[in-house]
Amino acid sequence: MFLKKTFLVYNRIRIRTIDRLIFPEYHIPQQDFLINRKGYPIKESNVSLDGLDTQEVRSFMQQWTTWTQDEYLVTLNQTC
Repeated sequence: MFLKKTFLVYNRIRIRTIDRLIFPEYHIPQQDFLINRKGYPIKESNVSLDGLDTQEVRSFMQQWTTWTQDEYLVTLNQTC
């Protein structure tokens, strides 16, 4: 158990320091995106929650109405 916790701490530190120096995050400029939008799949699909059996299920599904999904399309013509 000690080794597992030690490794997790080491991994967290490595990800925040060494990995960021060796593998910097690549930022894609906004104008390079052909499509970049955030949608609400449940709202856009007009899913009705009225036909659900119980109030418990209905309240659970109600949480999903604010769920968003990112949609993007980008073409990268740069070599690594």
